[in-house]
Amino acid sequence: MRDRELLFLDEAQIAARSRELAAAVWQRV
Repeated sequence: MRDRELLFLDEAQIAARSRELAAAVWQRV
């Protein structure tokens, strides 16, 4: 159960970071 929670949090963190990176790329264009 705990592993699944950690995995979910990790995925959420990665998604948020990728969204920030995408925003930065779009601003640069």
